[in-house]
Amino acid sequence: MEDSWHIGRRDFLRLLGPAIAAFPLGQALLTDDAYALEITDIKSPKRARRASRKSTDFIVLHTTEANGSSSLNSLSKGGKANYLVDTDGKVYRILNPGQVSIGCGRSMWNSKINLDNHALNIEFVGHHNSEPAQGQYASGRELIAQLQGMYGISDDGVMPHSQVAYGRPNKWHRRSHRGRKRCGMLFAKDDVRQKLGLETKPRQDPDVAANRLVFADTYLAEFIYGRGAHLPAEPAIAMPEENGEGDVTAGEVFRAIENGQVAWTYAGDEFADKTTIYMFKNGKIRRGDELKRGGFNFTEIEPGTKIAVGYVYGGHVKRGRSAYSICKRECNLPSTIYRLPGGEFKTGDEIDFNAIPAKTLVMFRE
Repeated sequence: MEDSWHIGRRDFLRLLGPAIAAFPLGQALLTDDAYALEITDIKSPKRARRASRKSTDFIVLHTTEANGSSSLNSLSKGGKANYLVDTDGKVYRILNPGQVSIGCGRSMWNSKINLDNHALNIEFVGHHNSEPAQGQYASGRELIAQLQGMYGISDDGVMPHSQVAYGRPNKWHRRSHRGRKRCGMLFAKDDVRQKLGLETKPRQDPDVAANRLVFADTYLAEFIYGRGAHLPAEPAIAMPEENGEGDVTAGEVFRAIENGQVAWTYAGDEFADKTTIYMFKNGKIRRGDELKRGGFNFTEIEPGTKIAVGYVYGGHVKRGRSAYSICKRECNLPSTIYRLPGGEFKTGDEIDFNAIPAKTLVMFRE
């Protein structure tokens, strides 16, 4: 009997996907018609202006925490995912596969931050504590395999949102921490991943291991990594689950200090960092590290002072100093924030670059 050699569709896509995806026809084959996976195109209003990702290193899996019709409308309106997989197995493409979607919000993996700039987001209709429907397994498996082949993403690079999301310091925790989301947490389970064709997964959190973050949700940490997960030395503090996808809106970036509060009530251990920005009532804007060098008393901060945590202060647009010259490729990303002279906030995919007024403040994610 002659020897025969067989390669499965997943391995075929991984081997040839990056080369095929370099050509427009190849992208069409991989994203639309490959292996009879039907994809319904839902053109998000964000598609016309949403930027392309810097790279595609990850696929992040989410659960909508809502029913199909309302989820699809919300995700499309905000450009919050590239794809949605409904309970009947139907797949909807919301943004082009190479465009930024804002499903991850504040996120980090192995020191790389803002994963929306580096990841495809796939939403599964359902809840974080409910197993996907059989139709979702079949369609999700094919979709993930195609995208892995198209971008050369390993199984370890396919993770739930809860695994990569992190929170800045707040009144529940003084450190930047895992535990901001439980979204998609079931996609960390071995049996669920196997049904999606994923054979391996990360076995520890590289950012907690490197002390960039701590675990603030012991249950989530043990659910993802099992007992013996790298837990913080101090006891974790229970925090409420955040609802919805993405991150804070542009207008919520600054939080106002109230009577009796000090700087670390909102900024935690990052109150004096270079990426913590203070906006005083007299209009002055200073970074936390600048205030510290000047001997500022962070315990006696005037109520009404506003603080933004986790943003680079780019300064103001003026004649001869455009938004692009301030933050380069970050300028049109949805995570970049513009504060117009009148106080209105807009994101990078909302601002009109032909009509940015002078004295517009630009801030972008670190």
